Amino acid sequence: MGIVLNGVEFTEKQISEMSAAGLLNISQKNDPSSATPTQSSVLQGQSFTNPNQYGLFSSPGVRPDRYSTLMRPRSMANLLRPTKSEYGNEIVEIVTGQTAGTANSQTDWCAPGALSGILKTCQQVYTFGNFKMNTRITPIQEVGLLRNRADIPGEILNRPPSENPFIPERMYQLSDTRNQLQYQLYTLGVEIERSFEKELWRGVAGSNTSITGWWKDFAGLDSLVKTGYVDAITQQACPAADSIVISWNADVGATVAGSNIVQSFSDQYYAVNDLAEYVGLGGVQFGFVMRKEQFRALTEVWSCQYLTYRCQSVNAGQPIMITGEETNRLRLAMQTGQYLLIDGVPVPVEFSDGIQLEQLVGGTPKVLRADAYLLPLFWNGRPLIRPEFHDMGNAYAREFANIIYPSAEFMNNGMYVMGKREAGGCVELEVSMKMRVFLECPFLAVRWDDISFSYSAQTRVADPATTFLYKNGGVTYRL
Repeated sequence: MGIVLNGVEFTEKQISEMSAAGLLNISQKNDPSSATPTQSSVLQGQSFTNPNQYGLFSSPGVRPDRYSTLMRPRSMANLLRPTKSEYGNEIVEIVTGQTAGTANSQTDWCAPGALSGILKTCQQVYTFGNFKMNTRITPIQEVGLLRNRADIPGEILNRPPSENPFIPERMYQLSDTRNQLQYQLYTLGVEIERSFEKELWRGVAGSNTSITGWWKDFAGLDSLVKTGYVDAITQQACPAADSIVISWNADVGATVAGSNIVQSFSDQYYAVNDLAEYVGLGGVQFGFVMRKEQFRALTEVWSCQYLTYRCQSVNAGQPIMITGEETNRLRLAMQTGQYLLIDGVPVPVEFSDGIQLEQLVGGTPKVLRADAYLLPLFWNGRPLIRPEFHDMGNAYAREFANIIYPSAEFMNNGMYVMGKREAGGCVELEVSMKMRVFLECPFLAVRWDDISFSYSAQTRVADPATTFLYKNGGVTYRL
């Protein structure tokens, strides 16, 4: 006869083993809280640690509704379709070609004929990155207190829309500023969104690149769009799997290796489409991905160069004539439609704030620099950039959690598990996930490195690390 705990039956031996391991010690089922409460962890009421400090929205006499300048990062997440995986190391292969056949050596019909070549493959291993982030510590005993009768719960009138499939919906909700759980999850969601977009591009597999929350990176797109692919087992070079990487390292209006920017983008767009058709992947949907700041500068140059980049004057007496109206019309059409026109084809452009933006020269105008990408997105409805996550809420995890961690919550279809660390009523929530991204056809991807451009628009960015375009200010608590 088994023993039933939380609806799950265990043998006496299993119970004994779990007891010996300390898994049934109810007083230790949650990790202890890691620190003391912080003064800036409330919006309404008194600080958890300092009686002379109050919540950010607790100042008396302030109109309760507010506008916000908080920005969420521009993301390419709407192009990605995350799926579950139960494999820690996913091994994939690309068929890289077939060797040459043997030479003709037969002398008559009865002699052995020439032999065909044999197939070659290149094996790659994709590993998960590990992410964990905590909310700030909250003493349950203090939750819900107001400063005084003048402490009126407030409202943020404008909040960015929730369009990111990697961020749980509840992390966008801050409808009640007195609600400590909403507040903690909202700020956690902002940080996860900033962090994930960076990791998507800049992660280095198995490393810790100090991107917030990622204590072990997965391979980001900067690492996957590359030359120098090798077989994971033999380290044999696999140039057929290589991406196209152009070292531009110049201004957007420059000529590099005999090509201006329109020629370079057009030539490589033609190259990957030709290769896709050649290997049986005709109809791949491609898209450019870049910083929005860069796109604006690019369209200004593009509109002038596009109309003439394949033409040459016969002589100085027969110049090519274009009008300002033509170039301006093309520029506005591309900016409004968010595309680049290549050989008559409007190729869509997506924006991502995860692509690193550097400042080469400050002041006004600034000189900024960033990479740009042409990526294969879909083929016959199949995603060619494919995020995978470990299902934290799989049946085995839930069964185990029911015994030792019944308070665990699984979010976003198992993408996240949320637990808690607690000591004496002081609680911090802890959110974890395991994620990776596959670039299924790296040989159809292109990267242009270090395109610089002049930029005088005083726009802003969502990432505090980009100090030259980021603004905040104000205070984190009230006295």
